[in-house]
Amino acid sequence: MTTLRSRSLRLAVIAVIAAMSTTGCARNDPASFIASANSYIAKSDYKAAIIELKNALQKAPDNAEARLLLAKSLLATGDAVGAETEVRKAIEAHGPDDETYPVLAESLAAQGQFAKLTKELGARKLATPKARAKLEVSLAMAYLAQRDAKAARTALDAALADEPDNVRGLLLEAQVAGGGGDLPGARKYLDAALAKAPNDPEGLLLKAQLALADRNRDEALKVLEHGVDANPRSLPLRYALATLAVTTGKLDVAKAQLGKMKEFAPQDFRTVYTEALVDFAGGDAANARDAIQKVLAASPDSMQSLLLSGLIDLQLRSYASAEDSLLRVHAAVPNDPISGRALATLYLQTGRAAQALQVLGPALQRSPDDAYLLRTAGEAYLALGDAAHAAASYERANSIDKNNVASEVRLAQVRLATGETDRGFGDLQALAAKDSSEYQAELALYSEYMRRRDYDHAMTAVDALDKKQPKSPFVANLRGGVYVAKRDLKSAQA
Repeated sequence: MTTLRSRSLRLAVIAVIAAMSTTGCARNDPASFIASANSYIAKSDYKAAIIELKNALQKAPDNAEARLLLAKSLLATGDAVGAETEVRKAIEAHGPDDETYPVLAESLAAQGQFAKLTKELGARKLATPKARAKLEVSLAMAYLAQRDAKAARTALDAALADEPDNVRGLLLEAQVAGGGGDLPGARKYLDAALAKAPNDPEGLLLKAQLALADRNRDEALKVLEHGVDANPRSLPLRYALATLAVTTGKLDVAKAQLGKMKEFAPQDFRTVYTEALVDFAGGDAANARDAIQKVLAASPDSMQSLLLSGLIDLQLRSYASAEDSLLRVHAAVPNDPISGRALATLYLQTGRAAQALQVLGPALQRSPDDAYLLRTAGEAYLALGDAAHAAASYERANSIDKNNVASEVRLAQVRLATGETDRGFGDLQALAAKDSSEYQAELALYSEYMRRRDYDHAMTAVDALDKKQPKSPFVANLRGGVYVAKRDLKSAQA
């Protein structure tokens, strides 16, 4: 009996061990890892999927399905180089042409390897319409990038003939239409794409760009915020939102996007560039310079990064390096308004007003209603002693950019410089009385009266400023300055 029980116990233990071994093997075989990866991909958790697929490939390096899924997951996370490597291994492992070659085409397009893409895959024939459409859209993008509009048109037409509702194809049609100035046509194709895929990241990004083309920044911000909510791991959407937030003065929004980008793509150049941009906008030019140098180390010819580097160096008064960067941008993109403005500002700050006007002349011909350019030209004329042209530039700027108090104050100062004393003082006094929250006019009046040694009127300007800033120690300091000028040291001490 005891022997029978012992034998039964041994069999039970063996059965449990066998079951455990079987379960372990099932969990550790490639098919289990691939199944797990597919479940993560369905949830857009590509990072977890990549881990599972690498586990599968440790067990079966020649598994074409795992290689292909890994390529797709890497592509989804922005690693186009890794995606190309893996999909080529999937092709070597005899993965299906209709599944592998479209992914190879996408990975090459994502890297900007357009000539390589058209040379290697331009004549590739695939069996199914859906696969052909995917490949043809990538080819159309590559031909466009190489300025071969005819080949691009042929490839895109073929893609939409094979799959009329191909989202990437419709979006490319929208981009082509928009690039040609046909904004209604662009919106038609975009609407068709978004009807098929309402939360498509590329579609939402293009929708925001079209809103910006209409100068509707609020709508663009709204679209990008929705896009980020729907695609929380989309780096292009977060990058676009952060950039737009900086330009619209919403620095908190930009910082929040930067924080999220650092969570899942800390080394991506867009994350590092955004860090530089946010630091620059926040006044931390030293950290901004460190960040932008990392981007330029990887992409030394990036005009966007060179421009930001020039602006940062200008803020730091590193004029030589700022001028070098800005001149490179201005030479490559002569119509870029920002580099032109920055160069003119740099020339003014370094005492080269004539060079500033040389830069501003063509810029103002292209953008005669740019208030910033007009004000910068006004400063250049003033530095050259041409007060009449300075006043005319400021007058035009203020007629365009109405209610800009600082610019109106500066115009009044220019008028004082031209000898229009009564008008200049009258403008400043009117501005001082106009707005209870602005005090630039009072400061300008104070400075002008002190320069003229009219200390009683200077004190009147301080009294007016005191009513707007009653708790400011700066006002007391100005009052003390008047008393010192009047030799009333006891009152100045108080």
